[in-house]
Amino acid sequence: MKIKIIKLSGAVLMSLAAGAIGSAFTVTGINSWYQYLVKPSFNPPNWVFGPVWTTLYILMGISLYLIWKDGLKKDFVKNSFLLFILNLVLNSFWSIAFFGMQNPALAFIVIILLWLVILGLIIRFYKINKLASYLLIPYILWVSFASVLNFSIWQLNSGVQNNVNNFELSEDNNLTDKTIDCLPTQRNVDACVGIYKPVCANVRVECITTPCPPIKETFGNSCVACTNERVISYTEGECGE
Repeated sequence: MKIKIIKLSGAVLMSLAAGAIGSAFTVTGINSWYQYLVKPSFNPPNWVFGPVWTTLYILMGISLYLIWKDGLKKDFVKNSFLLFILNLVLNSFWSIAFFGMQNPALAFIVIILLWLVILGLIIRFYKINKLASYLLIPYILWVSFASVLNFSIWQLNSGVQNNVNNFELSEDNNLTDKTIDCLPTQRNVDACVGIYKPVCANVRVECITTPCPPIKETFGNSCVACTNERVISYTEGECGE
């Protein structure tokens, strides 16, 4: 079998380019908003995603090459090629929806559509080149797992409104919580971005002289109301106990 280097390279680079677009949003979100979300027990460590997706994009590119190498003169092949492009668009948009827009609900809709498109690709590619179809099986398996993970994260965090709606400015420009009552020795802890389950925490603070921002200040994994204090430690506790 003669390998057409230009088409093979183009197919692989096309897939990797879609991954690069998505990763631009993933890298930003995974180190900020994502780390504050409540996650299921089967959530893999962050370092797993990069190698897995890179491998899948390469397999996807090879799969595309196998149906593209003889040209797109046949309508069935051409339409299969276009369906693959749609797959890349949805693949990139999932990262934008989940990490960029910080919207697990929208991302879940996108990933279900992506799963259906991948299934369609497997069926169509099988009629053109069986190996091309087989190369997409790891892809649909991983997206199946990602769909379950996406749904779990969405459900675990869906009960909490965006934290901006949970706070209001008091007369002294401090943020006061409208939804949770804490003991005098406790403070509400919430993520500064996205959605996160708020808890009460036993807080140790120390005085600082730098004025805090007009809204909130982030200290490690916690966000606190605007004060002239810096959190040096906290332990989560039950509200009102």
